[in-house]
Amino acid sequence: MEGKIWLESDPEIGTTFYFTLPYEKIRESSASSKDDSSGIHERNWEGRSVLIVEDDYINYKLLEGILKRCHARVLFAVNGKEAVRICLGPDEPDLVLMDIQLPEMNGLEAMRQIRKTKPDLPIIVQTANVLNDEKKRAEEEGCQGFIVKPVNLKYFMDEVGKILDKA
Repeated sequence: MEGKIWLESDPEIGTTFYFTLPYEKIRESSASSKDDSSGIHERNWEGRSVLIVEDDYINYKLLEGILKRCHARVLFAVNGKEAVRICLGPDEPDLVLMDIQLPEMNGLEAMRQIRKTKPDLPIIVQTANVLNDEKKRAEEEGCQGFIVKPVNLKYFMDEVGKILDKA
C-alpha cells in the first residue's frame, strides 16, 4: 500500500507504533458513479426487510451499509437464538443472512429451528469458513445461497437480488 511503519521504544516507558498510508480524496461524482458493476445503484429494496445474523459487528455494519443503500430495512441478531426469536416473531424478515459460527446457537442449528415453522423463509448463509463441508451442510439445511467472506459486492448483490428483486 506504499505506506511506512516504524516504532519508538523506551524500556522504562513502553513502545509506540506508527504507520502511514497514502490518502487520496475521492471526488463525490466518482464515488457515486452509476457505472459500477455491482448493481448497487440499480436496486431498490424499499419495503423489504433483511435480518443479518452476525456476531462480528464490523461485518454487520458492512452488510447493513450495503443494504441501506438499496433502501432495505435491516434487522440484526448477534446469535442464533436471537435469529430464531426474530424469525418466529411478528416482524418476520423477507430474507435472512445467516453466519454459521455464532455464539449460543450456531447458524445451522438456527436454520433447523426456523425451518420447523417457516420452511419457505429465504436464508442465505454467509461465512468465512469454506475449507470444510459447510456449504454442503448449509444446502442440506435448505439455504437459498452461500456467500463467502470477505464479501464480493457484485456476487452479494446478485445473490440477495435473486430473492429481494422478486415481486
